[in-house]
Amino acid sequence: MSKPKSKSHDLPSKRNAPRKSGKRGIKPLDEGDELLTTPATGKQGRLPTMEDAHIEALEDCAREYANLRDDRMRLLTKEIEQKEILHAMMTKYDKKVYRVSDMEITVVQKDETVRVKLLNKEKD
Repeated sequence: MSKPKSKSHDLPSKRNAPRKSGKRGIKPLDEGDELLTTPATGKQGRLPTMEDAHIEALEDCAREYANLRDDRMRLLTKEIEQKEILHAMMTKYDKKVYRVSDMEITVVQKDETVRVKLLNKEKD
């Protein structure tokens, strides 16, 4: 009678071997041991890769841009209101296109809006 063959899962493998990390866990401190502490240091100066220092000219330019943008947004709301009034008047007079010597007003059916073109007769 022959000896039964062992299966691969019965044999010890490198994968299942205990680790040799040398860590033994947390131990209590001896009376002579001191805790490691980092000494306090003064405030560190500005590093070149950190936030930029204040640049007054850049900040002034950004504020001016923001003010112009805000003014444009206020004008945009007034423009939209005036466009709606013009569209209502074109509807009231039942006009799709209105032309005079220097102006052309067209109602755009697709968008339900009005397009105004000022025609300049003077060409340089």
